[in-house]
Amino acid sequence: MKTTIKLAVFLLAGRGSRINRYTENIPKCLIEIGGKPVLHTMLDKLERRGVKKTILVIGYLGNNIIESIGSSWGAMEIVYVENKIWETTNNIYSLFLASNMIKDNFYLIEGDIIISDDAFDMLKGEPNFMAVSKWEKHLDGTMVDLNDNIVKSFFLKKDLAEVPDITRLHKTVNIYGLRLDDYKTLIQPEMDRIIGSGETGIYYEKAFANLVNSGKIEFRAIDFSLSKWAEVDNEDDLEYARNLFNY
Repeated sequence: MKTTIKLAVFLLAGRGSRINRYTENIPKCLIEIGGKPVLHTMLDKLERRGVKKTILVIGYLGNNIIESIGSSWGAMEIVYVENKIWETTNNIYSLFLASNMIKDNFYLIEGDIIISDDAFDMLKGEPNFMAVSKWEKHLDGTMVDLNDNIVKSFFLKKDLAEVPDITRLHKTVNIYGLRLDDYKTLIQPEMDRIIGSGETGIYYEKAFANLVNSGKIEFRAIDFSLSKWAEVDNEDDLEYARNLFNY
């Protein structure tokens, strides 16, 4: 697939405390699934699809990532942004730190996500888009409500108790395609406002939710429900992912 997106941003700063037995000596993105580190797999997919530059936001054991990846990955340039206060901040702050380096439409990807090639090939068309997957009992985290594949409502985890029928929702897969203009004029200012109020320990989805639910931004949903993907938050997730991607 020829993509119109040439830039990617990975958020890799956190420790992954819910899977501490595996992350004591390596960052979570370097845990092996399918015979190689998750980050290697995802960078391979990006490079094959024509992405020219990837920004890695590092924190916990960041030198391990630098040593593993280096300054290039095939034909793709790799640059680093360090979140020096990763222990007391969350990924909204990591994305905020990368903002000045973002100068094109881009993929936003969290470092504990792995997807199949067919799923990646669905990430096409013009931004803004987000990958989603239909609600299942084992899925946890941010959810969205869709109407004709457009995200109409964004629910943070703390808001889900108020949803009458959670089974109609879709889980966010934490892979986005973002239009530069919307990022600079809407998302970045909203993150600046949130961080300026002292909320540095939350997820960037708070900014997305505020913008979607107020009608200021629109995302097209790309449904991964029938594709192979996994998010590794805990040991059960890791077992599931290793079984799913046992090549």
